[in-house]
Amino acid sequence: MAQGWCIMTEIHGLLQTVDGRAMPPSDALRRLQAIGFPIIPNSRCTLREIEGTLKQLEIHGPAICEHGAVLHTGQDARAVCLSPTQDVAMIRKTLKTLRQQYGWQFRYLEELDDRQVAGLLGCEPRLVTGKRQRLGSEWLIWEDVPQKLGDFQQALAEAGLRLQEEHYGWVVLPEIIQRNTAMEALCGDPQHRKIHILALGNDEADLPMLQAADIPVSIPADNETPAPALQHPNLIVAPAPGLLGWSVVVERWLELVRRSPDA
Repeated sequence: MAQGWCIMTEIHGLLQTVDGRAMPPSDALRRLQAIGFPIIPNSRCTLREIEGTLKQLEIHGPAICEHGAVLHTGQDARAVCLSPTQDVAMIRKTLKTLRQQYGWQFRYLEELDDRQVAGLLGCEPRLVTGKRQRLGSEWLIWEDVPQKLGDFQQALAEAGLRLQEEHYGWVVLPEIIQRNTAMEALCGDPQHRKIHILALGNDEADLPMLQAADIPVSIPADNETPAPALQHPNLIVAPAPGLLGWSVVVERWLELVRRSPDA
């Protein structure tokens, strides 16, 4: 059974605190590692933002970053863009061109100093360096009227890019990239998959990953926010937010695995 499953998980807010520090490893995490289930991060964060947490938690192997735009194989320090002709340099060049052409008011991450980034993203200044280490996406803040946002999205689409909303702004990504893109590159699509996926997420941005999993686990981000909603026959909704919800579901799932005649 251990050879037939992997765990696909968001890191931010589940295994890593909101201020970028690794959570204390839970018994559920250690049991997964002891049994041999691969744990594959599939995060909205950059590799730089989560690499310290992965090292502390001894999570080795592949990692999917930047909403699926970047894949780190785990073999060395390198990471690759899954749409290499649409890397962050191309995205920034396109944004600059569109602003010159249409006069839209927005700023992207490269143009902001560390103090501005920390203020806009509501994070500690020490975290800004990690957020800047982007390979396949770019964060921006829209400063024009909302009515022009649709035209901006259309212009991005014509350039092969898309706009994804985040809590503190927007992220520009290649149009072909979703959270399940690298996931299916690693494990196969649902019709041809040789390994089953238990996926855990705590944000609307995690929905493509959860929808493509064999067993999706939707976890509340906090006590005030409901778990992301989706339609899936095997959906599990965690009974608590964050690491606690993550651990409870994984513990119960491991118990089912242990009882399975195929385990």
